[in-house]
Amino acid sequence: MFRRTDSQATFDSLNVLLSPKKIARLEKNHWAGGFRRKALPVLLANEETFRPLFCQDNGRPNKPVAATLGLLILKEMFDSTDEAALDNFEFNNAWQYALNVEPEEAHVCQKTLHNFRVKMSAAEEEGTLTYSALFDEVVRAIIADCGLKVGKQRLDSTHIRSNMAVLTRLGLFTHTIAAFARKLRKQHPRLFAALPKGIHERYVDREGYFADSPASDGRRRLAQCAADVWRLVDRFRGHRRPVGLVRVPGMPSYLRLKRLLDEQCIIEDEDPTDPDGDGPEGVPVRPKDPKVEKIPATSLQGSDDDATYGHKGKGYQVQVAETCDPENEIEVVTHISVEGAHESDQHATIPVLDDLESKDCKPETLLADTNYGRGQNIVDAAARGVDLVSPSCGRKPQVDEGDFILDDFAFSSDGQRIDHCPMGQAPVEQGECSQSARRHYARMDAKRCARCSWPSHCPARGNDGVTPVTLRWSLPEGATSARRRRECTKEFKDGYRLRSGIEATNSEYKRPYGGGHLRVRGSPAVARTVKFKFIALNIKRWTKSAQKTHNAAA
Repeated sequence: MFRRTDSQATFDSLNVLLSPKKIARLEKNHWAGGFRRKALPVLLANEETFRPLFCQDNGRPNKPVAATLGLLILKEMFDSTDEAALDNFEFNNAWQYALNVEPEEAHVCQKTLHNFRVKMSAAEEEGTLTYSALFDEVVRAIIADCGLKVGKQRLDSTHIRSNMAVLTRLGLFTHTIAAFARKLRKQHPRLFAALPKGIHERYVDREGYFADSPASDGRRRLAQCAADVWRLVDRFRGHRRPVGLVRVPGMPSYLRLKRLLDEQCIIEDEDPTDPDGDGPEGVPVRPKDPKVEKIPATSLQGSDDDATYGHKGKGYQVQVAETCDPENEIEVVTHISVEGAHESDQHATIPVLDDLESKDCKPETLLADTNYGRGQNIVDAAARGVDLVSPSCGRKPQVDEGDFILDDFAFSSDGQRIDHCPMGQAPVEQGECSQSARRHYARMDAKRCARCSWPSHCPARGNDGVTPVTLRWSLPEGATSARRRRECTKEFKDGYRLRSGIEATNSEYKRPYGGGHLRVRGSPAVARTVKFKFIALNIKRWTKSAQKTHNAAA
């Protein structure tokens, strides 16, 4: 049952138990004082956000929500295990002082912590924001308290890996089959005992049989594994549930086996002719050839079913946006989103801007690297009142030497209008094409174009001295051309230098906070852990700044 934290201190509080000298040290030279003064009030004010996680009229009162949230934040701040965090909560006076918890009340069992996290993740998946709402509230509190300017922000992505084994393709097959065999032995001993002899020998009696395969045998053994996967999937496809037991087709390990078959193998129209069920001969399946047949980037990568494959490797990637105004005392991370490693940064720009706008934190200028700066993103950001500052995305068109391209025309920054052509002529008329509002046109003075010495090199159409010479382009093309011209200026280069600062934030997240390789797996747990680590990062910056201000005032 939900119960808010009692704000009234008792005689046994740490303010009484600790000496004045120790209290002064905690307040002046320790992170715990800043956390208690700055972060704890935000946690207490947002306890109601977590009310839906508890029964409203039944059950034992919950552990104080603010203290539990603070425990989770400090756990990520110091990159601790659950066991170490719970020990610090129970025996470390600094943790107790930071969370304003009495020593005799400073106890949370691991099961309580686990259940609280699971409920938060389930609520987020259902659309009820819990820890995401807390992240936003912490950001608002920091911006208000420090008077930060959010008009300039920067955006980047960083690759992370969950607690998953890094497997070769052969290892992926063998581990998936062996895991299914172990679960089958536990839940259906009779079905397990009836498996073909070869399955027992390769994946049970000698688990890891293929682990030391030389490269020359890899293809043959992979074909054997593919045949074994097909046999197991086909063998239990129509299995009916015995009384009191789960159906084999409903077992998670069987579903992973079937997913592996669908993603990594080609099923051919042949009838199996291998009577002993031992070799790959005659089995209507073969492993895909990655050079010819596409294996999806979202395919099974290992022990984490939600991890995907991208150009940086297996795992996930995190989109990170933070303030970057030179006048800010500290910078705060304003947006965090976790996505598959296969996702392209090109598709992240506009969702990030929309999220920032929904939190009243939309920037006027967003600095990003090349992958975010495709023409359509520049146009869509401008429509939202945001100047997307990034190098132009895509290759410059290749033309014959001396020919003009669209980049040679002087476009407005939004790509909608042309100021002048390469020879300095301004259009006499321009606007949207009647056929499609997504394309624009500019008409030049036909007589002046007739006197031009470069008519055969111009991309504009019509140059007979009578018909208006017309240039047509799409908004993304115009925005990209304007960006290529703009990025050559000193003003662009000077302003763009601020973007590189986000690399330090990514490094800070991965090293002191352990964000590069997490202790959890699965998309819900990864998203929750990443968000708490960035809450901890923001609070740590905030408390450091608060300590300086507090000491200066003292």
